[in-house]
Amino acid sequence: MSIFNINEQIIGLACSLKESVTNYRSGKTNTASSETIIHELILESCQHNPWFIADHVVYALELLAEDLVKIGEEQQSIYNGNEKRVAVLFRSVAPLEGVAELFQLVKYGYACEVMPSSDQQYILKKFLLYLDNFPALAGTIKENNHKFTDFSALISLSELGATTIDYFNKYQSLQLHRKGISYILYGNEDDSLKDKITEMVCMYYGRSTQNIKVLFVPQDYNIDLLTPALELYADQLFHNRYYNNFEYRKSAMIINHLSFNEIGPLLVTESASQAGYTGVLCVQRYSSVDDIMNNELSIMYKPFNSMDGFDNIPSLSLSTLTHNYEKLNNFFQYISTQNHQF
Repeated sequence: MSIFNINEQIIGLACSLKESVTNYRSGKTNTASSETIIHELILESCQHNPWFIADHVVYALELLAEDLVKIGEEQQSIYNGNEKRVAVLFRSVAPLEGVAELFQLVKYGYACEVMPSSDQQYILKKFLLYLDNFPALAGTIKENNHKFTDFSALISLSELGATTIDYFNKYQSLQLHRKGISYILYGNEDDSLKDKITEMVCMYYGRSTQNIKVLFVPQDYNIDLLTPALELYADQLFHNRYYNNFEYRKSAMIINHLSFNEIGPLLVTESASQAGYTGVLCVQRYSSVDDIMNNELSIMYKPFNSMDGFDNIPSLSLSTLTHNYEKLNNFFQYISTQNHQF
């Protein structure tokens, strides 16, 4: 199978996902086609992982389709027929987060063995079942719920504990994980940008590795300017698990005499100790770029944009592929020159 066939199949998969989601939104379902698999994935995922509500799964599918088009349009010459296997530890906490990266590995000629967490198994299994409709892609990604054996590299799409890190260090491995990001506001953002920023804060209940956890704002910034956009997500408080996290964190801040405001579905606070918790948006004020650079939160949650001005702001997206693409390329270019096999 040539790289051109792989590209065509990946783009075909993207188009098929887009069509299935469009039909789902319009209430149309062709029960005689494989489209029912995607509709079941959307409607039933929350039964296996309560965080994966239908609206978020639809969002994830649309984002995945966009990423697949980018992957399929790239001319890649390393493809060698999936002669090597890469083991992937799949513990992402947002629906389908990291799946696009698997297709990037396929284009590098690797067959992926994916070990998902228990709450990711249903959505991944359903997606792989849908993948059977694309002959060049079917079988290139397989689920493994037992033990990795005979692989060329290890990749983790999750945070690793100390014991797992020791295990990974024995092999050529790459960890693709972060706890979230921060974003720098200048104070003159228009409404459309505010809407996109709050989407990056609230989507997936703020649990994705791409969610904004910290906002750096000018010293005199009025945080109430974000209220209209954040209020659009207020109904997230009706989600039982999210509300429990929200109330627990609220109680902890009250007990510890930490100041906060309730805006939309969030507890907005300037206390750095609360950054990263579900239901919390941490705000940090700055007077100069040094204030941001010297703030520990800018290291823990790397700013998505910079202080260079609006001309240099990248496109806001919850795509993990945007963050991981270059790292994966560099990693596989490196190991492709190595002869060491496991």
